[in-house]
Amino acid sequence: MHYGFRWTFTLIRAALEGAAQSMQLTQAKSTHECVARLIRAVRDDVHQEIKAWTAFGRDVSDLQARAERHAVEAEKWAQWGKPAATLPDMVSLLRSGASYEKVDPNGIEAMWRTCSAAAHGKAWAVRELQVFTDEREWRPGQFHSTGYPDPVKLTRMLDETTDFLNLAVIRYLMRMGADVARELRGGILAAAERTPSTDGGALVSAMRSQFDAESATEP
Repeated sequence: MHYGFRWTFTLIRAALEGAAQSMQLTQAKSTHECVARLIRAVRDDVHQEIKAWTAFGRDVSDLQARAERHAVEAEKWAQWGKPAATLPDMVSLLRSGASYEKVDPNGIEAMWRTCSAAAHGKAWAVRELQVFTDEREWRPGQFHSTGYPDPVKLTRMLDETTDFLNLAVIRYLMRMGADVARELRGGILAAAERTPSTDGGALVSAMRSQFDAESATEP
């Protein structure tokens, strides 16, 4: 098992899941539906916390009381969303979010499943995500192989995950009434300023000038 690359695909999976859960809220058709979905998300969080605290052997009475209060509140919003104590399964969230944003849901699901398999150390993910260059039979029918992460697959998955996450961020900004272009430019500049460089900040300065020029021409 090659442990060195697992963390990369674990982070990709986390980005996909974070985007899908954000989309679950921001793709709601109305404010009321969004509130109903938010209550469900909070209830799911408390539900998982109760499980963890129970495993720790901690007192969960306060958490259970909180869960009961949320359950009562959820019923008040039942006409806008199912008053369930847990979220839909992750595959459903991913596919729903992708379909709404006109992204191939099969591709998003396949990528998530592969990254999940890598995170859990599944043998098929090792074969799927690596290029093998040297295979030696060390005893009949069993082989030692030398492999490295497939650069084409890794690059594609990073690109597609970034696009999916960006869609979630843009949808959030739109729903909150923000100036999307301004916020995105600010985020890009902030990231660039924090990234080590060897040009003395020349690229960041050029980016800022370009963004300022674009802003000046917008209505």
